[in-house]
Order: sequence, then structure tokens, then C-alpha cells
Amino acid sequence: MATRSPYVRRNTEQNSTIDNFNRGSHSNSRRGHSTKNNSSPPINSSASTGTFNQFSAERSEHSERGALGFGHVLLGLIMLAAFYPLISWPLPLREQTMLAGGMILLAALVSVVVPQMRMLVVVMSLGASFRYIYWRAQNTLSMGNTADAAISILLFAAEIYGVLVLLLGYIQTFKLQRRKSAPLPADESLWPTVDVFITTYNESTDILRRTVVGALAMDYPKKTVYLLDDGRRQSVRALAEELGCEYITRPDNRHAKAGNINNALPQTSGELIAFFDADHVPVKSFLKETVGFFTNPKIALVQTPHHFYNADPFERNLKVEGKVAPEGDFFYQVAQVGNDHWNSAYFCGSCAVLRRSALLQVGGMATETVTEDAHTSMRIHAAGYDSVYYPKPLAAGLAAEKFSYYVAQRMRWARGMVQILRVQNPLLTRGLKLAQRLTYFTSMIHFFYGIPRLVFILAPLTYLLFGLHPVKGLGIEVLMYALPHIVLATIAMAMISGNFRHSFWAEIFETATAAYLAPVTLLAMISPRLGRFNVTAKGGLVDQPQFDFKHASPVILLIILSVASLVALPLRWITLPGEHSSIVINGVWALYNLGFLVAAALAARNRPQQRYAPRVGRRYPCMIILPNGNGVSATTIDLSDTGARLVMPRPYPLTETFSVKIDGKYGDSATLQGNIIWRECDHFGRMTLGVAFDQQDSEAHQGLIRLIFSDPDSWIERKILPDRPFRSYWYILTSIFRLGDERRISTRIAPRFNLATGCHIITESGRSFAGTTVNVSDSGAGICIDSSAWPLPNRVSVQLQLRGSEYAQFPARVVRSGMSRGGPIIGVAFEDISFEELVKLGRSIYGGKIADAHPLAPEQKQTTRLEQAAVFEYRQAEAPCQQSQSIALNACSNAYAQPTASLRFFHNPLTVRSQAEYREAEQSVPVICVNPQYESGESHYRYEEPARQNQSYEEPAQRAETITESAQSYCFSLPMPPAGALRTIGNSQTGAYYSPGDPGYNQLLISSLNGRKGLVFFNSDQEAIAAGYRRPGNDGFH
Repeated sequence: MATRSPYVRRNTEQNSTIDNFNRGSHSNSRRGHSTKNNSSPPINSSASTGTFNQFSAERSEHSERGALGFGHVLLGLIMLAAFYPLISWPLPLREQTMLAGGMILLAALVSVVVPQMRMLVVVMSLGASFRYIYWRAQNTLSMGNTADAAISILLFAAEIYGVLVLLLGYIQTFKLQRRKSAPLPADESLWPTVDVFITTYNESTDILRRTVVGALAMDYPKKTVYLLDDGRRQSVRALAEELGCEYITRPDNRHAKAGNINNALPQTSGELIAFFDADHVPVKSFLKETVGFFTNPKIALVQTPHHFYNADPFERNLKVEGKVAPEGDFFYQVAQVGNDHWNSAYFCGSCAVLRRSALLQVGGMATETVTEDAHTSMRIHAAGYDSVYYPKPLAAGLAAEKFSYYVAQRMRWARGMVQILRVQNPLLTRGLKLAQRLTYFTSMIHFFYGIPRLVFILAPLTYLLFGLHPVKGLGIEVLMYALPHIVLATIAMAMISGNFRHSFWAEIFETATAAYLAPVTLLAMISPRLGRFNVTAKGGLVDQPQFDFKHASPVILLIILSVASLVALPLRWITLPGEHSSIVINGVWALYNLGFLVAAALAARNRPQQRYAPRVGRRYPCMIILPNGNGVSATTIDLSDTGARLVMPRPYPLTETFSVKIDGKYGDSATLQGNIIWRECDHFGRMTLGVAFDQQDSEAHQGLIRLIFSDPDSWIERKILPDRPFRSYWYILTSIFRLGDERRISTRIAPRFNLATGCHIITESGRSFAGTTVNVSDSGAGICIDSSAWPLPNRVSVQLQLRGSEYAQFPARVVRSGMSRGGPIIGVAFEDISFEELVKLGRSIYGGKIADAHPLAPEQKQTTRLEQAAVFEYRQAEAPCQQSQSIALNACSNAYAQPTASLRFFHNPLTVRSQAEYREAEQSVPVICVNPQYESGESHYRYEEPARQNQSYEEPAQRAETITESAQSYCFSLPMPPAGALRTIGNSQTGAYYSPGDPGYNQLLISSLNGRKGLVFFNSDQEAIAAGYRRPGNDGFH
């Protein structure tokens, strides 16, 4: 029983305030009155007269939504009676095989041709499942001995559990209809006051800062933000004072999060309360898109999805991010939408708004269980209030980064939901409607999946290893009954889930945690008071790949048993000649389970995470501020608290440290100091750079957080591929082959281009040595030198010929050295170059085509307004541009002809960032097409919008051959090195030799460094002649 709270005596006052809000809204809409707001207009400022006259109809519709009445029950009984002859009708094996094949074929055709008829597939699925269970009970229970009976009954009970959950799931998702946002009154004085509760215990202040800044940025005038600190930390108090929010703490941690909230209730007074976990950052329009629902006085709860802006352990560790839907998407975009139809969408602890009077009426937050959110919302529903589920993601948080965090979180959820089942069983709770009882019951028994999942894994092993018989007479006949049950359920759930849950991945999630949830749920059923609230850890770094043996040990044990059973299979085949069909089916079953077990174990291999803050895809215009006060336009690709990735339509030589000003849509902007971490050019002529931000002041940091998190449409774009069962299963089977496919990241602060030109290296003593550049960037060069120059001092000067006939000399530092087949090779980094010289060098390297620098425009305040939210639909991310024609190379593009290649310079290859890294940039930045016809060293560019293709992105295969360029690929001619400076090169394929200074020598030199075969080096021309080589063009050689 719920204990009555002292807060209840305030109900009369609160209800009176809410009633005024409702009456005022209604009368205001009738008058059509509007109040002007200079700072930020309401989201529904253009709402038409009569908006709130619709509420009587909406309330009627809402009551119909929650009703599973006598008519529904009667219809179900009639269908069951009609089904019974079909379910119980025995068929010979041939006819059963034809029936199974026909049902599967029909379901597959319906799913492809007319997916709107999913209820037909659902009915077929239920018929096949009930027929299978009935036939199993009649024919296949093995009762020969105690051991056989035990495993047979356990397996049959697990299958009954699966069919029960399937039936309840079909009821839960009977109708999936997404809501529109509800408008607010035009008169802001009628808007209710809102308290924003941000609960925290031990989360870092960096995580808290994002959430508090996002909450304060919500566009709603009558709100107060409270930071509820259960950790009693001085740093959190200081953060609240710095940012300007209220701070509440308490002397103990009794009842954990529920107690923290209950402690804050009597100290606050808002008519509505918005709840956020410490890591969930709301968008600017959160309150304007949710508060309008409360004009209906029966609404007590509005819940929105929990969206996560980083990958969960399965996406990250199995490398399926963007290919497979995150684990939580099914619940927040399918199950909760279905719950909303039955008026049973429940509170998930964060990203929600509750009516204070309703919360006080049920005694505050429930403290008897560790899932106080679901428990409290069930009591609110039992008290006669309604709920709303608004499916648009309006806040984003951090998913559990490590597998151990994920397991601990699921154990708490499982314990809490089973505790509710024991303490206040929804089937027996007075005040709940039948549909609400069933949907709450569905959510609770779901967490018992650990026991059935273990039974399904162990059942074939008991036969292959110990000779037990979980299914009597397991053979083709059993298969013909089981296949339609399994396949039709898979097709039906794929049609229901869309791309919010991919086929077979529920088995992965369940397999990974089954061994932990099974004992937790059993103990919670026996003694619901056991266990305590544990906070899910968030944030942190992983320097090296780490395999979590501790939490993966149950899965590893099951893998060992499965492999042992497959090893024992030939022995069973020999010793049991009369059971070959059972041996084959159990072997295939064990092998099928083994694929899931391996993938679940690999999810425990935590991949390196070297960023304190995950990067979030954000495309904003920005301006890179140069040392001379001018600016170069760029676009952000992604942002985080600590850095960004920018793309420029043309390259530009940049200093290592610069300022960048980023502008958002709604007046948010930030000017930040940054350091270049890497720069690269792609084959479209664009420059991409990674920037690490320096320590920012509080105002700049808050602006950056708002840019990342506050856009109302921040989280509605999905990059998940549609569900295809075979492709989804293929991702599972190939998980192990993706282990070593780690992303390679270039650390060059400037892109280097293959460029062979003569140069001189001058030491501080005045000595000068001739050399030939192998590659050049605006920050350094790779140079082949004559062996007589070896060794070189650390500090030198490099004299290069720039574009035309202009020479320039740059002080440099030797940063690496090595030997190649062509002789010694060194890498130098330019130092102390003035900005003017840097720009000249850049113009030469990039073929004269660099970005335009302009004087900075005066600061202008943006005034984009938040408008009424439209019907929410996810946006599917568009496929990147794909060029079908080859692009000719020139001096400003020859290094990025093949972005996935490794250019073999020195002893360590220069790795170039994968093309997948540019897929976002290719969607909206103009493509630079290089015209292969150029004159006088000038390359011509034609700007085009990227082509759009409605197809999924596939990363290009890596080319095996080395990138080489011909002499004609350079935009301007360069002087050859003096004769004798380098070694003679012989081409064994043509029999010709080339001396330093000959046409084509420099290209052969670069080709040799890139690994070209068939080139031989000689110390002199005489050695080459003695070896049988001749000059090109003589005696028929070319």
C-alpha cells in the first residue's frame, strides 16, 4: 500500500491553480487574444481560435484509447474458438509441410508487397505459435526418466513463456500512432509554472554542466531549474552558483533517487515538474512541445524518448553503429508508442513532465522498488489520470559506454520491475483498466527472459553432451511445426519494429545478460526487499582494447560447452544410428546459438575510447579567423565539448592555433580558440581538419553546449539502415571478423602532396646540399638527400622554388630520418614561418587554388523564431555523393586520389582517414570537380551540388595498388636536381636507366618510395651500363 504523504494537503491549492490554467486557456482561445513576447515568442504564437475547444473530443478519444473493453475480449474469445479447430487439427507430415511452407511464403509476400496488412501476419503468427504449442504438449514431452522429464518440462515452459510474451507484445503494439504536439495558449500569463529537476549523485561536473546549460536554455519563461545533489559535493554547489540555477541537497541518501526527488517536492512549488537525469540534455523547445498537453486536466504525465548521442556497447564493440538499431530504440519508438494507445505509457525517470498535484496525490515517488519511475506512474494511472507519450526525441543522454555498465543497468531494471510485480502486481491493482494491467504486466515479465534464454541455449547441449531428450522424437515433423512458429514471429516483429529493432538482435541482447538477470529476477520474486539502487556509471576513457572477462565469463562458459557439444556430435552420430535426425537438428540448434554467444561475448570487448566527450554530428557555418584579421569560411561536421571537425570547400594554409566562430540557427554562437590536430584533403579538393579546443571561458563553453544540444530538431535524423533479416543475421555472423578493423587516424597537422622538385638544404655553418622533395605540405616536407650530406644537424634551412620562378627559404627542424632504396630520406618541419610566407607556400602547394579570405563581417544577432512543432517524423540520413567518373590529378589533388590508401613514405606508412569519415561532409558541401585540361599551371574548378542517391552507403574497398603519378600530372614545371646528387635508377621492365636530372627521374624516385617493383639503383651510370641498361630512347628503348 502507498503511504500517504504530507504533501497531499496541498492538493486543493494546486488543483485550483491548474483549473485556472485550463479555464483561462479555454476562454483565451475563444477570445483569440495574443500577448507579444519580445525575447522569445511562444511556440504556438500563431495558434488559431478555438484550439482548446477540441479538448472535449480529445478527452473522449483518450478514454477510448485506454479501453480494452468487453467487445475486445469477446472478439478475442470468438477468434480463439475459431482458431481451436485449426490449432488442434492433426495433419500428416506432407500436409503439415505444405501448410508451413504456404504460411511462410504468404507472410513473406505480405511483408514485402502490402506491409500495411501486418495484422494478417500477426494473426498467422499466433495461429502457428498456438498450433506448435498444442502439438508439442500432445506429442513431444519426454517423460521417460526424471532427467528427461526435467529438461523437457523446462524447455516447454520456456516456449510457453515465449508465446505468452509474443501474444502480449502483439496486444501492446496493436496500434502504433504517433502524436502531434499540443499547442499552448497564446497568452503566456496562462502558462503553468514548471520546476525542472536534475538529479545527480556521483556524475562528473562536466556531464552536469551540459545538462544544466541545456535546461536553462529551454525556451519557456515560467521555469525554475533545480540541481538535486545527492552527493553533497561542493563542486556541484559551485556549478549551480556559476550557471545560475537553484541547488538542493539533503543530509542522507535514503531511498536513493526517489528520496532525492521527494526531498525536493516540499521545497519547490511549480505546477508541473520536468525531470532529467544528470546526463540528459534537453533541446530548446522541450517544454513548449510538452506542456501544452496539460491543458487537459486528466493528463498527469508526458513522457518523451530517451535518446543517446553515443554508441552503446553492442553498437560500438561489434562495429554496427549506423547499421543496426540501438538496443533501446524498440522500447522508446515502438513499445511506448503502443502503450500510449492503451493509455499506459509510463514514466521512465527522465525526459518527462509530471503534474505536481497528481504526484502528490499518490504520495510522491514510490520508494518500495528501485524502479521508482514505472512504479509511480502505475499508481498515477490507478488514481484515474491519463498519460501521453510524445515520440519525438527532445533530449539526449549518454548510453552506458562499457559492457559492465550495461549489465549493471539491466540488472537494476530487472530487479525493479520484478519488485513491482511482487509488491503491487498490476493484474491485481485496483483502478487500472484491463489494457493497462496487461501492458504493465508485459513490461514486467519481459525481464524474466534470462531463464528461458539459458534453457534454449542449454537444451541442445544436454542431448549432445549427456544424452538427455528435451524433445521426444525430435525430427522433421517437429521442425515442420516449429519453423512457421519461429519464422512468422520473426516476420511479424520485423513489420512491427520497422528499423527500430533489427531481426535476431534481441537474441544478442538477451544472451549477453541472461546469466545475470536469471538469478536477479528469481531473488526479486522470492524476496523483493533484496538489492539496492545502483547508479549507472557514465563517461571515462579506454586507452586500449579491454576484454571484460569478468562480465563475459558466463557467456564464455556457454561457448566452451557449445563447442564441446559440436565436437561430440560425430560420436553421437556413430553410436546412435537411429537418431540421426535428432542429432542433426540439435547440432544445427547448438551452432545457431553459438553464433549469438560469440557475438554476445565480443560485445564485452571494450574498444578504445579516447575522447572525454563524444562527437555529435552538427552542420553549422563557421568562420576561421586568421592572424591578419580576415576569415575563411568553413562548415562544422561534428562538435563536442572539447573539439570539432571542420570542412573547407577549398584548402587554405593555417597556423596551428587559431580562433573559430560557429553560428547556430537560433541566435546561439560561440567563438573558440583551437589547435589543429590533423588536416587532410580529399579527392574533391576539400580540406577537413580536426580541432581541439583550448580551455574556454564559461560563456563560450555554454554557447558551445547550446550549439551541440539545443536545436529542437537535433535528434530526429536517423542513419539506421532498414531491417533486412538476412543482412541483420550476416552482421551477427561476421562480428568476429571486424575485431581488427580499427580506424586509422592521420596525425599530420597538414596534408602532404607527392611533389618531386629540386631543393637545397643549408646548415647553420653555411654548407649546402642538393636534394629532391618526395612530398611537401605547408608545415614540412620529405626530402631525399645524397649520402654525402649524412648526418645532418637538427636545425637546417630548406630552400624551395615556389610557383613560377620565386624561391623561398624556410627554417626547419629535422624530425625523422631513414633509408630508402634511393638513398637517405629525411622529414623536416618548417618553423617560424610568417603568415605571409605561409600563404605563399600554400598557394604553391595547392596549385594556386586556395579558399578566399575575407574581412570579418560585423556581429549580427540572429532572430530565428521557434515555431509550432509539426508532426514529428524521423528523417533518414541521405546517402553521400558518389562520383562515377574518374578525376584527373594535379598538384593540389594528387595526394587524395585514393583516400583509403597508405602512401609508403619513410618506414611507417602515412595513413589517410577512411572515406567513411567524409560521408557526412559529402552531403551538402559543394563538390569540387577538377577539369583535367589545364593551361599555364592553372587548374580549373567547377562547383556543383552533390548528387543525391537513394541507396545505402557502402564503404569503398581499399585499393591494393600504390598511388603513382605521371609527369604530366603536375600543374607547374620544377627544376631537376643537379647531376650526381642522387643515385641512378634502372627500370628492369624496359632495360632503361635514368640519371638525376633526366626527364622522368623524379617520378621514378617517388614510385620507388611508394613500393614500385622492378627498379634497380646504381651508384653511377657506368654501373648501369655494365649491368646491361641503356638510356631511354637509344637502340629501341623507350
